Amino acid sequence: MRSLNHATLIFASKLFHSTKSIEQKTIFLLHNSTKLNHLLQIHAFTIKTSLDQSNFILAKFLGQLFSCSSFKNLPYARSLFDRIPSPDTFIWNSMIRAYLNAQNPRESTSLFFQMRIREDIVVDSFSLSLVLQACGRSVNDRDGKRIHTHVWKLGFLSDLFVQTALIEMYAKCGTLDIAEEVLNEMCEPDLVSYNVMLAEYVRVGEIESARCLFDKMPEKDLVSWNTLIHGFTAAGIIGDARQLFVTKRESNEALRLFHEMQLANVKPDKVTMVCVLSACGELGALNMGKMIHEYIKRNYIEVDLKLGTSLVDMYAKCGDIANSLEVFNKMGLKDVLTWSAMIIGLANHGFAELSLDHFSKMISEGFKPNGVTFVGVLSACSHAGLVDMGWKYFRSMSDIHRIEPKIEHYGCMVDLLGRAGCLKEARELIRSMPFSPDAVVWRALLGGCRIYKNIQLAEEAAANLLQLEPQVDENYILLSNVYSEAKNWDKVINTRKMMKGGNIQKLAPGSSSIEVDNGVSTFHSFQPYIPHETHLSLLQTCKTHKEPKQIHASTIKTGIFNHITIASRILAFYSDPKIGNLEYARSVFDQIEEPNSFTWNTIIKCYLENHHSNDAILMFCELLRESSVSPDNFTLPSVIKGCARLCALEEGKQVHGLSLKTGFQSDLYVQSSVVSLYSKCLDIVSARKVFDRMENADMISWNSLIDGCVKCGEIELAQKLFDEMPEKDSFSWTVLIDGYSKCGKVDIARDVFDKMPNRNLVSWNAMINGYMKSGDFVSAQQLFDSMTKRNIITWNTLISGYERNERFILALEAFETMLEEGLTSTNSTLVSVLSAVSGLALLEKGNWIHSYLVRNGLKIDGVLGTALIEMYSKCGSIDSALGVFQAIPKRRLGHWTAMIVGLGMHGMAVEALKLFRKMQRLQMKPNSITFIGLLNACSHAGMVNQGRQIFSIMEEEYGIEPTIEHYGCLVDLLCRAGHLEEAKNVIENMPIRANAVIWMSLLSGSRNHSNVEIGECAAKHVIEMAPKTVGCYVLLSNIYATVGRWNEVSKVREMMKNIGIRKDPGCSLIEHNDVFHEFVVADSSHHQKEEIYSKLSEMDDRLRSAGYIPDLTQVLVCVEGQKEKEAELANHSERFAIAFGLINVKPGKPIRIVKNLRVCNDCHSVTKLLSAIYDREIIVRDNSRYHHFRKGTCSCKDYW
Repeated sequence: MRSLNHATLIFASKLFHSTKSIEQKTIFLLHNSTKLNHLLQIHAFTIKTSLDQSNFILAKFLGQLFSCSSFKNLPYARSLFDRIPSPDTFIWNSMIRAYLNAQNPRESTSLFFQMRIREDIVVDSFSLSLVLQACGRSVNDRDGKRIHTHVWKLGFLSDLFVQTALIEMYAKCGTLDIAEEVLNEMCEPDLVSYNVMLAEYVRVGEIESARCLFDKMPEKDLVSWNTLIHGFTAAGIIGDARQLFVTKRESNEALRLFHEMQLANVKPDKVTMVCVLSACGELGALNMGKMIHEYIKRNYIEVDLKLGTSLVDMYAKCGDIANSLEVFNKMGLKDVLTWSAMIIGLANHGFAELSLDHFSKMISEGFKPNGVTFVGVLSACSHAGLVDMGWKYFRSMSDIHRIEPKIEHYGCMVDLLGRAGCLKEARELIRSMPFSPDAVVWRALLGGCRIYKNIQLAEEAAANLLQLEPQVDENYILLSNVYSEAKNWDKVINTRKMMKGGNIQKLAPGSSSIEVDNGVSTFHSFQPYIPHETHLSLLQTCKTHKEPKQIHASTIKTGIFNHITIASRILAFYSDPKIGNLEYARSVFDQIEEPNSFTWNTIIKCYLENHHSNDAILMFCELLRESSVSPDNFTLPSVIKGCARLCALEEGKQVHGLSLKTGFQSDLYVQSSVVSLYSKCLDIVSARKVFDRMENADMISWNSLIDGCVKCGEIELAQKLFDEMPEKDSFSWTVLIDGYSKCGKVDIARDVFDKMPNRNLVSWNAMINGYMKSGDFVSAQQLFDSMTKRNIITWNTLISGYERNERFILALEAFETMLEEGLTSTNSTLVSVLSAVSGLALLEKGNWIHSYLVRNGLKIDGVLGTALIEMYSKCGSIDSALGVFQAIPKRRLGHWTAMIVGLGMHGMAVEALKLFRKMQRLQMKPNSITFIGLLNACSHAGMVNQGRQIFSIMEEEYGIEPTIEHYGCLVDLLCRAGHLEEAKNVIENMPIRANAVIWMSLLSGSRNHSNVEIGECAAKHVIEMAPKTVGCYVLLSNIYATVGRWNEVSKVREMMKNIGIRKDPGCSLIEHNDVFHEFVVADSSHHQKEEIYSKLSEMDDRLRSAGYIPDLTQVLVCVEGQKEKEAELANHSERFAIAFGLINVKPGKPIRIVKNLRVCNDCHSVTKLLSAIYDREIIVRDNSRYHHFRKGTCSCKDYW
C-alpha cells in the first residue's frame, strides 16, 4: 500500500488496528479509492486475506473498478470475474453492463446466455433490461426474440423496465410493428415507455407515426416535446398544406409543435431552442426566429456554443446577415461549427470578401477548419468569381490543413469554374477526380454550359447526368434551358419528347415563398383554364385574399370575367370586411364593363365598411352622374349612413331629398337611416320630425333618436322617449345608462341598470365606465367582480378607468390578470397600459409590453406607436423612444409630436427643433400639441429667443391661435429664465383669462429666483382661484424660507392647517425586478435598511473626499446648527433610492428614480458627483423634467 497518499495510509493504519472487522475495513478502503493502482493493491490484499471469496467484496471491487478506470481495463475485470467460483446475480449484471458501456453488446449478450444456463443464478429484471439493450445496439433481433421468450417464461411480461427495454430493442432492430404491439399490450405504459417508442419512430424517420403516438400520449414531458420537434426539424417535414391553385405552407411542423408546447405550459430548454431555430432556418421564417431569440433573451437563457451557433445559422439562412453577424460577434466562445456557419452564411449572401476575411481570422485565432468550412469558403469564391483564390483554398485543404477534398468540394470548384466560364478547366477537374462524379457535379457543369451556351459540353454533361438520374425531371429541364438559351428550338422539342417518351413529368411547378405573420406561404404556377362553374364553386371555398387573385387571373385569361355573375362574386369576395382588400376590390369594379345595381351597392358598402365614407359618397355621385342604374332602397341607406359617419349634415339632407323624389320616403330602412343621420349630427328637431312621420317606427329608429338626445345632453327627453317605447332591447337600456353616466348622474344610471330585465355585456361595461368616469373606481371594481362573464371591452374599460384615475398599479395588475385568463389584448388595452407604465416610469415593464407587441405581431404605427414613444420618453429612455420613432415606416403627425414632446422633456431642445425643421421640410403641418412640445423644449433648455419665435410662427405661419396651454408654456419659459416681469406682463395682457396653472408657473419661477414680491402676487391669484392648491402654499413658504423670513413661513403653514390641507411628503420610487421600492425622508422602513444606511455612509465619505460642500440654503425648515442642516439634506428621499440602486442594480445598467417633487439644488449636485464617483448613469424624473446624470454632469446643464 505504499502508493496510497500519506493521509490515507495513516488512516488505514489506525483502521486496521481498530476493532472493526477486516471486511468492513476493506469496504472502507474501496469506497475511498479513486485510482486504479490503489484498487490493484486492495485486490492483492483481498487475495492475501482470502476476502476474494466474498461475493459482496468482489461486487464492490468490480463496481469501483468500472467507475474509476477506462474500458481498457475490462480484460482485467473479466479475468477476475472468470476466477469467481460462484458469482451472484449482481456480479453477472455488473459485467453485462460493463461490456454494454464499452460498446461491446455482443459480449453482453453472450454473458447473459452463460448466466442463463447456470442453475444457481436467478435472472432478474435488471439482467433482462441490460441484455435487451445489448440486442438493440447490435441490431440482433434473433437473440432479442429468444430473450423475449425468456421474459415470458420468467414472468417479467408486466415489468415496466423490461417492457420498455423490449420496445427499444424491437424498434432499434427495425421491427417497429412488434415494438408497437408491446407498447399496446402494456397495462399502464409510463412516460419513459412512450418516449422510447417516440424516439425510435423519429430515429427511423417515421414522423407521422411519431406524431400520432405523441397525440395519444396521456402526458408529455420536455423529452417528449424535444424528441418530436427534433424529428420534424431533421426530417424537414412541412405542416399540412391545402392546395387550391396555391399551396399555402404554414409554419414548419416543428414550429407548430413549439407553439403547442408553450400552450401546454412546458418550458423549453436549450435543446428545444436549437431544434426550433434549425426549423426557422430551413423555412426562412425570420420573424419566428426573431421571436425565439427574443424568448431566449427575455428568459435569460444562456447563449452557449451550440445555441449561439444555431442563432448565427438561423439568421444567415433567413436572410438577416446583419443579425447573424451581431450574434456571432457577441459570442465569447466559438468553435469550428460557429465559424463555418458564419462563413457559409456570408458566402450565400454574396459577401465573399467578408466571408474570406472571417476564414482568415478563424485561422489566425487558432481554429482548425473542417470540410464544412471549406464548402463555405469555396462557395464564397464561386459567388464572387474568384477563380485563383478558389484554386488556392482548394489546394490548401490537403497541402496545409490535411483535409482530403470530398465530392462536395469538387462540386464547389466545378460550380466556380462553370460560373466563371472556365468550362474546359472544369471538365479537366472532373476527369482528375479520385472518385466518380455524382449528379451534383455534372449538374454544376451543365449550369455553366447554360450560361455560356456551350452545347457540346452540355450534351456530354447531360449524358452522364441522365445515366445517373434518368427519372429526375430537373435534369431534362436544365438541358432544355441550355438549348433554349442557344435558341436551338429543335433540340428543345426533342428533349421534351424524351421526357414524354420516358413518362417523365415536371413534378413541381415553379414556386415562390414568403413569410407573413409567422407563417410561410408558397405560390405555384396556375392552371390555364377552369370552367366558370368551377370558379364559382372555388370562390365559395376561398378563405384568404390570395386564392381568388389567381382565380381572377384565370377568368380574365379565359375571357369569362365579363360574365356579371363571376365579376360580382369576385367583387363581393374582396368587399368582404374579413378580407378588407379595398384597393383590389375597386380595381375589380373598374374592370366590369356594365356594373349593375348589385355591384354598385357592393362597392359603396365596401367603402363604408372599410371606413372610407367619403369615397362611398363620391362613388354614389359617380353612380348618379355616369350610370344608367338608379339608386335603390339598398343604395340610399348606405350613403346616408356614410353621411352620418362624417357628420355631413348638408350632404345627408340632399340624399334625404333624393329619397323623397325617388319615392322611397316611406321605406322603413331609408327612414330609419335618416333618423340616425339627424340624430348623429345632433339635429334632434329634424330627427324627431322624420320619426313622427313614420307609420311603424322600428326599434332602430327609437334607439337612434334616444341616442341622439343623449349625445345632445337632452337626458330628460331621452328618458321620456324611453318610457314611450313599445318595446325595448338591451341597446335602449344601455344608451340611457350611458347618458346618465356621462352627465354625472351615476346613481340614476345604476338605478336604470338594476331595473334592466336582461343585462348584456354592453350594459355592464357602460355601468363600469360610468363609475370610472365619476372617479368611483371602488364601485367599478365591485361591479366588475360580480360579473359572471366578461369580454375584452370589459377589461379595457376597467384598465383605462384605472389609468384615467391615476391608479396606475391597479391598471397594470388588471392587465396581468387579464393575460393570465387567456384574453388577447387590443390596441386600446395596450395604449392604456403603456400610459399606466408611463405614469409610474416602469421601464422594465414597458420593455416587456413592447416585446409583447412584437411577439404578437402588432404593428406599432398609429396610436400604439405614439403610446410607445411617450412611454419610453416618460420612463427616461429617450434612445428607445427615438428607436421606436425611426422604426415606424409611415410616421403620422402624432408620432412626430410625441417625439418632439419627449425630446423636450429630456432637455434636448436642439434635437426637438431639428425634428420640427425636418417636419417642415416634409411639408407636414404641425398642430397645437406640436407647439406645446416645442415651447416646453425651449423652456427646459432656457432657449428664450427660440421660444418666442416658435410662439410667433404658430399663429403667423400656421394659423393656430394660442390657447391657455400655449400661454402657460410661454410663461413657464420666461419664468425659468428669470424674466419674471415679462412673464407677469404676458399674463396680465393675455386675451384669455389666466388660470391657476399659469399663476403657479409664475410662483414657481419666483421661488427659483427668490423674488418675494412677484411670488406673493402670483400666490394671491392662485389662492383666489383654487384655495386648496397645496403646491401654492408650499412654494410661497419656500420663497419665505429662502430669504430667512421664518415668521411668514409659520403663517403660511398655519393657513394650510386652518383650511385642512397638508404638504405631500417628498418620496422617491425605484423599480427593481418588477417591484416598487418607495423611500421617504429619513426612511427606516425598508427591509434592506442596514445595507442602505451603510451605503449612505460610504456615499457621504466618498462625496466629501471628492470636495462636496452641502448647500445649506436648500434647508427650508427652521433648523439651528450646521450639522443639523447637513443631516436634513442627507435624509432626502432620492439619496436613499440612489443607495438602494447602487446596492441592487447591476453595474452597467442605469439607476432610474422617480421623485414626486422638484429635485433640490443640493441633491442635484450630489447626484452629479455620485454618477462620477461610482461611474453609474442615474436617471431622475422629478415633477419638472428628466435629469440624465453621467460622469459628473446632468443633461439639464444645471438649468431646471
